[in-house]
Amino acid sequence: MAEGWEALEPLDRALLGALARGEDSGTILSLDPRLRDAVALSRAISRVGAVFVAGVSARFGAKARPDTLPRALMDAILGVLIELLPELP
Repeated sequence: MAEGWEALEPLDRALLGALARGEDSGTILSLDPRLRDAVALSRAISRVGAVFVAGVSARFGAKARPDTLPRALMDAILGVLIELLPELP
């Protein structure tokens, strides 16, 4: 997980950190000029989550179950990030 975190762009780390802290969408939108609205935010979360999960999965040679919802994967990722990076919350 730590390697995947370091591989992310700084703005993507800021996005995941804000999600882990439970920040509201308005605060998160203000973090990144690429995020113009809620749709762009949702797409960014999906993109970052997919990249992060793919990197971690490849590292361990594992895949998410096909019936796992993307939101469930993000919740799991955020839970681990809070454990790895206690300065996030």
